[in-house]
Amino acid sequence: MPEKTRPTIHVSRNGHDHFGEFDESRSLLDYINTKTPFNLPAPCGGKGRCGKCRVLVTEGELSPVTGEERRLISEKDLERGVRLACMARPVDDVVMVLEGERAGVGNKSALISETLELRPALRKDLVVLPEPHLHDQASDHSRILREIGLDSTALPLPVLRELAGALRNDGYTVTLCRYGGDIIAVEPGDTRNRLYGAAVDIGTTTVAVYLVDIGEGRNIDVMSALNAQEVFGADVISRINYTMTHPSGLRLLGERILDQIDSMILSLARRNGIDPENIYAVSLAANTTMIHLALGLPPENIASAPFISVTTESHAIPARELGLSMAPGGVVQVLPSISGYVGADIVAAILASGMADSDSLCLLIDIGTNGEIVLGDRSRLVSCSTAAGPAFEGAHVRSGVGGIAGAVNKVSGEGGRFSFTTIADAGPLGICGSGIVDLLALLLRTGIVDETGRMLSRDEAASAGGVSEWLLDKITETDVAGISQGFEDGTWKPDQLVTRAQFTKMAMEAFGIAQANPATASFADVPADHQYYQWIEGAKAAGLVNGVT
Repeated sequence: MPEKTRPTIHVSRNGHDHFGEFDESRSLLDYINTKTPFNLPAPCGGKGRCGKCRVLVTEGELSPVTGEERRLISEKDLERGVRLACMARPVDDVVMVLEGERAGVGNKSALISETLELRPALRKDLVVLPEPHLHDQASDHSRILREIGLDSTALPLPVLRELAGALRNDGYTVTLCRYGGDIIAVEPGDTRNRLYGAAVDIGTTTVAVYLVDIGEGRNIDVMSALNAQEVFGADVISRINYTMTHPSGLRLLGERILDQIDSMILSLARRNGIDPENIYAVSLAANTTMIHLALGLPPENIASAPFISVTTESHAIPARELGLSMAPGGVVQVLPSISGYVGADIVAAILASGMADSDSLCLLIDIGTNGEIVLGDRSRLVSCSTAAGPAFEGAHVRSGVGGIAGAVNKVSGEGGRFSFTTIADAGPLGICGSGIVDLLALLLRTGIVDETGRMLSRDEAASAGGVSEWLLDKITETDVAGISQGFEDGTWKPDQLVTRAQFTKMAMEAFGIAQANPATASFADVPADHQYYQWIEGAKAAGLVNGVT
């Protein structure tokens, strides 16, 4: 009997099962998210910091419990088989159960009526061509160019393949669909009343797609969903790091988002009775990293100083190159970005708000997974950005979750009574950003949190006075920082010296800086197999360390 070399993995969720063999995957998290139909969230990018990727192992043996797991999982849960998928690998055949899918909140985007000047690059023209004969043997392509007064314009290959049939289907009466100066479709008869496009906003957390009637200049419908890449990390740095540490990571993240966009466009077309082939253009806005991932551009240089992108320019890309289901000659127009951390979504917001044409000083604030602020008027605009969403929700808050059903979204202390509501009135699963802001406001008003953001202990709050007894009883103390961890034997070793490598790791954790894994080591005494190699290389890439000279 041949020797079995790979453990068998049986994964179950909500009565659905998947069987497979554990291969070269780095962890159970990596295996689940890339080899099974299930998704397991990992806001911290699989670094063992957020504790969101819990699995229940009912049979089989995994690698030893790590210090990160002891910090984030209670002893009682560890005893019954709860593990962090990002920290564990199978030693033998394993059976595990995943939590049920957390329900989304449905469509979080809405159509807002706003009158804007209509200047579409996309238009349709009706053309009646003279039929060919022995004294006029011009090609079908040349016949079109001659009629519209152009010397030379290339046609996309999918359009050329259908050109002969389109011209002869309706007596050489055709509709030309043009994007800028290019012909992207030739259709038999008069189809000028069917001219549609889509606007896509790829947020780090949420993707929104708007279906637009370009001929009439009106929004038809909108759909939003959680970004399908979220299982690889809640923030852009985590996703960049995934592309750097997994050989097929860039391809995988690109496929996830393009498949999602394609599915959303098709869903909008179906529910509005529109043929997807009558969608001729997609306008794509996103932060700079999301654009890189969608286009398959390596984003690693955005992650560290001096934060250089492959491109911040605008691009018109044939839709067929991105695999989108729309007109065969359709175009995806990628909006320009400003810098590595001020992207095309902010360019779109500046244009839509009109602040670039304003004589008055304007302030634009976009609070998402990344937060951007733009200040200025028609003479000058100044912008900056920072991380926002994950700090408020799932990545660094132990009970934090995104905007899902069951997330605590409002907190109140009115009438001397603590109360809260959840999204969709579902049972509480955690607290999302709006709930945290509400809770922080309550703690500030009552004096439990001071102006620096420090939370008082129960004794300090009681001594300060003014805090109701019912609220004092809610204060508990726990270790949530997790920057400096104890040892796996449960000791702290307070007198043990901290090495340069350990300090580097603690600094990286404290500031949320991504690890790096270059093929060539930067330091002769820190080879690729060194315990702290990726931490030290990440610090080097971020400019925190330079070695000893």
